[in-house]
Amino acid sequence: MQPEEQEIRNSLLKSLLETGDGVVAGLKNDLGTQKIRVSDVFDTQGHQYVNLVQEGGGVLGIALLGYTYVMECMGIRFLKLAGTSAGAINAALMAVVRPDDPATKRSPIILYYLTQKNLFDFVDGHPIARWLLKSNINYKDFLSGLFKSAVFTLLTALSLVLFSSMLLWKDNTISVVFWGLIVAYLASLLLFKRGLISNGIITKYLLSRFFLGAFGSIILLLLTVMGLATIPNKTCGWYQEIIALLLLLGLLLYTIWLGIKPKREHSPFIQWIVAALLSIVLADGILNKFFNIQVWYCSPFIREATSETSSYQYLSVSGMSLFIFFALLMGSISIFLYARFSKSRFGINPGDAFKNWIADLMENGNVDATYLLKSGEKVHIKNPRNGIRTLRDLEAKLKSIPPLVYRPDDEDGTHISNYKLQDSQVLAGLDKYEPDEDEPPLALITTEIVTENKIIFPKMWRLFYADKDHTSPADFVRASMSIPFFFEAFRLNNIPKRAERANEWMQYLSYDGNEIKEAVFIDGGSISNFPINVFSPTRAATPRLPTFGARLDDEDAEDSRSVASLGGLGGSIINTMRANYDKDFLITHPQFEDCLACIDVRDINWLNFNLPPDEQIDLFRRGAIAAANFLLQFNWELFKAKQEALNLGVLAADIRASCDLQDVQGLIQKMKEKRGM
Repeated sequence: MQPEEQEIRNSLLKSLLETGDGVVAGLKNDLGTQKIRVSDVFDTQGHQYVNLVQEGGGVLGIALLGYTYVMECMGIRFLKLAGTSAGAINAALMAVVRPDDPATKRSPIILYYLTQKNLFDFVDGHPIARWLLKSNINYKDFLSGLFKSAVFTLLTALSLVLFSSMLLWKDNTISVVFWGLIVAYLASLLLFKRGLISNGIITKYLLSRFFLGAFGSIILLLLTVMGLATIPNKTCGWYQEIIALLLLLGLLLYTIWLGIKPKREHSPFIQWIVAALLSIVLADGILNKFFNIQVWYCSPFIREATSETSSYQYLSVSGMSLFIFFALLMGSISIFLYARFSKSRFGINPGDAFKNWIADLMENGNVDATYLLKSGEKVHIKNPRNGIRTLRDLEAKLKSIPPLVYRPDDEDGTHISNYKLQDSQVLAGLDKYEPDEDEPPLALITTEIVTENKIIFPKMWRLFYADKDHTSPADFVRASMSIPFFFEAFRLNNIPKRAERANEWMQYLSYDGNEIKEAVFIDGGSISNFPINVFSPTRAATPRLPTFGARLDDEDAEDSRSVASLGGLGGSIINTMRANYDKDFLITHPQFEDCLACIDVRDINWLNFNLPPDEQIDLFRRGAIAAANFLLQFNWELFKAKQEALNLGVLAADIRASCDLQDVQGLIQKMKEKRGM
């Protein structure tokens, strides 16, 4: 790594640490003397323990690090970790990173890993695919940007043909009728824009800045020509040529303006190609018509044939050429990419770069670095070699849980520091993990599409692997983040025969279908993007610790307009299927709604692996602020009361309607009286 690049990465890391510390300082100031209580489970150093589930969302996972950073700074540690896609990445790294001192925060170590890596390296597909993604991924919806660019290109090409045809019309009556219709259309758009008519598909699509600008720039120039069209042909020929070239210049300037105007993301590459072509056409037209310089016509035959070409014919040919070029360009690129796409089993990127990166961090990941922040504080980030190469290594790491105690009577968790453990206070079932008997404290969610099942790794490893010593935990993370089409599906061959694992298939999935020769995994978010139900809620009257959830809110509020188009309808169907599994659990377990922190990331593209440093810092800040706001409002006693009420049989709707602790306690008392307790 070059020194300049290393300095940029160090600066990014320091900015992230300073941002997190600033949010923590503000939170402590808001709390004053109030102590945060989120659990009844502590270690001997006074840290409170919770379970944590993290939602998937591509590069938006940077916000999850902001969340965990604040949590750790406030003395909260994580006993069990679960996640999908980006949430699985953070969960896996939080599980494998185990500094020598258990009190050491893990989030800064993972931040170090993140800042030392160029995220766009994970886009490891063909160079053309990388170029296309890098050129267009800055859009929140880059497919929409490409579509608008394509429409603009076609509009430009066809308008050149149309304009040249209009200038050749001899019948002024037809011209006036035609331009009258265009003026009426433009006037109706202006009326819509001013709010006289504010509903419907027309106002949503035809009133966008893009279409208004395109139609406005073209029509205003054409209206000028309409006035000149009434002059006798011999008189207005020279003016018409000037207007024709001005039209071309206007289209060129408008295209460039789309890419450089303030407060706009980078323009897709197609618009720049169109701008370049228009520049060539404009330059050639001016040189050919006014200076008699023929740049592109080399042979005498072509020069003779084109010497009498009128501006109108020239524009018409230019427009058709532009249209043909656009079709050939997009067609050739599409055919080439589809050929590679099908050859790579329908994934733009192999995903090998990511798998190798996560595998290296799990096996190595040692760091020992000190950073001086602007405040003058020195931050020492230290972690030994993680040493996780196989599943057996991971299980050994997961078994190293610090001694924990259950102290529901302590109002102040700091009183538990250096507390001498009594046998009766050691938490049975929480202070240990036996891989062959218990469920692991790590759950990474993926989807296996051959058997059509939700898979939890490492819990279900026996279904697809022969033994622990030849199973890489990096496979589990790679399987969870296999974003359909963006990454190739993760595939496993030579899996154990179903007869050899019949008990596990029935135990985990109740599957007794056909034998499978190859397992194919795609992103766990396709079926369960926020697996809040992965850690079964306790049936005890009073829970010992909660399960927190960090959600990534990347969707606008739903309304009827979201299904007004075919694309919107398809997107809504997909979102419903991928979210309903998790929503159903929250509906029947309303107490978990109090444990969720929603991070607003709606204006950031979740697939933008070329995210600039300032946006990475902004994402981290949003996650940190969401965690701070959550801790300010979370009520541990209210959560326990809701859990107790649900276990007693109180309806979920009644619990959800309760506003405070007193209301829930009233529900509990009524249910106990009803049951004669």
